[in-house]
Amino acid sequence: MKKTTLLLLLLCALIQAQNVNTSNFKRGIAKDLMERHKSNDLRFQENEMVNHITPQNIKDMDSLSYLSEVMLKTENDVTYRLDRYTSVSFNENGLSGKSEVELDTNDNVTLWIRYNWDTDTQSFVPFWKFEYAFDANGNRMLWIRYNWDTATQSFVPSNKSEFTYDANGNRTLWIRYNWDTATQSFVPSSKEEYAYDTNGNQTLFISYNWDTATQSFVPTKRDIRIYDYNFSPVRPMISLKVEKYYPALGVFKPSFIQEYSVHTDTETDYVIEGITKQYDTNFNTWNALEGEEFKSYWYYTKVSELSNQDITNNTFKAYPNPATNFITIDSTLEGNYNLVSMLGKTIAKGTLRQGDNIIDLSNFNKGIYFLNISSNNTAKTLKIVKE
Repeated sequence: MKKTTLLLLLLCALIQAQNVNTSNFKRGIAKDLMERHKSNDLRFQENEMVNHITPQNIKDMDSLSYLSEVMLKTENDVTYRLDRYTSVSFNENGLSGKSEVELDTNDNVTLWIRYNWDTDTQSFVPFWKFEYAFDANGNRMLWIRYNWDTATQSFVPSNKSEFTYDANGNRTLWIRYNWDTATQSFVPSSKEEYAYDTNGNQTLFISYNWDTATQSFVPTKRDIRIYDYNFSPVRPMISLKVEKYYPALGVFKPSFIQEYSVHTDTETDYVIEGITKQYDTNFNTWNALEGEEFKSYWYYTKVSELSNQDITNNTFKAYPNPATNFITIDSTLEGNYNLVSMLGKTIAKGTLRQGDNIIDLSNFNKGIYFLNISSNNTAKTLKIVKE
C-alpha cells in the first residue's frame, strides 16, 4: 500500500509539472547542462553547444527539462530525490526518440543516453551516450561521448574533454581528445588555457592545436584583455589584444587590438567608442581601421547624477561587503535599486522597503558590482564586491 501511494505521489508530481507554462520548462536539464559549462569566454559556450548539444538534443531538453524541477521534493516529511529517468520525445510525425538520464546525489547529470525511434523495426535504436565526472565543488572535470556502432551493436568512444579549475571555480584549462581507432586510445586534439584577475575577469586566453609530428601542443593564438577600473563608471575594459603565433619563429606577434575611449559625455548622454587597430609587422606600428564597420559603441543615458552626498551614509547601509551569497540593504526610506556589472549591464533590480532588504548574489560571478539606489529625487551608488 505504501509503495502504491508513493508511486501515485510521484506520478501526480510529474503530471503537475507538465502543466506548468513551457517557458519554465527550459530551466531544468538545459539550465543544468549550460550553467555548469559557464565561462567568462563565450568561445567555450559556443564550442560546447556545437560539440556537445545538437539541435535534436535541444528539442529533447525542452521536453525533458521540467523533470529536473522535481529532482528534490519534500512532502509530508518525506524527501524524494530524482536518481534517473527515461523520457520520450516527439516530432510532427510522432515518436522520435527517448533519453535515459542518471544523476548523482548532487543533481549532476552523470550519464545521458540518446535513442532514435526506428519506424521500420518499431523500436528504439541507440544513437549516442555521454558520461560526465565532477569534482567536489560541482565543477565538470570530464565528459566522454560515445557513438553507437551498428556493426558491433555497441557504443564506441568518439571524443572527450577534460577541464581544470582554480580555487575560485574559474576554468583554467580545457583539453579535447579524439578517439583513434587504430591505437584504440584517445589522442589530444586541442587545448585552451585561461587566466583571470582578482575580480574574476578573464585576462588571458591561449589556444593550442596538437602536433602529431612533435607529439606536443603548438600555440595558435593568444587574447590579452586589459582592465582599468578607473577608466569608466560603466565599462572597465579598455583593450583586447589578439596575437597570432608563428611556429617558424616560435613567438606570438600582435594582430589586432580594440581600444576604448569616451566618445560623448554630456549632462544626459554617455557614449563609449571602441576602435579596432591592425598591427603592421613591417613597421611595427598600430594602424586604426577606417570605417564604421570596425567601430563599436555603447550608449548610456544618465538617469541621475549619482553622488554620495545626495543621501547620508545613515540612510542606506549595505553589508556584508565583500559578500558571498547575499547582501543586506538596511534602508530608512522606500525606494528602488538596480545592481550593475562592471560592463554596465543591469543584472538585478527591485524595490526597497524600510528595514532590511536581502539581495541574492549566489548566481553571479565573483567581481565588482555597482549598487544604484534611488528614493524620490535622491540617489546613491555603492560599490559591492562579490567573493
